[in-house]
Amino acid sequence: MNRCLRAIGAISLLVALPFGGMAQTNPTTQVVTDSNGNYVTVRTFPSTAVRGTLQVVQPPEVLFNNVVARLSPGARIRGANGMLLMSASAVGQTLQVMAVLDSQSMLHDVWVLNEIEVAMYPTKPSYSR
Repeated sequence: MNRCLRAIGAISLLVALPFGGMAQTNPTTQVVTDSNGNYVTVRTFPSTAVRGTLQVVQPPEVLFNNVVARLSPGARIRGANGMLLMSASAVGQTLQVMAVLDSQSMLHDVWVLNEIEVAMYPTKPSYSR
């Protein structure tokens, strides 16, 4: 009887494996061509994201649009290449970002914009505080 349960568990794991890979991919990207005709992947952001400048003073203390703010516990900063960026490695840099604030107005999700995204998401009232 126990052998049957182990077999069922193994089969359900094999069925679930392809779906686990889908959860790790980022469906919120699009491919566009730049002025040179090269294909570039551009991220799209949540509707609650705001555009601004970020300067890490001393983690978790930051300046967001030249106003003192904090990174929330568990905040994620994604670099221009999409990989995680540690806040300590960005100390003193002024970065163009899109950010999602949590309920206590702390920065929770931050995306550093590359030059193409800066042009696509200009600073305007719909993307700023």
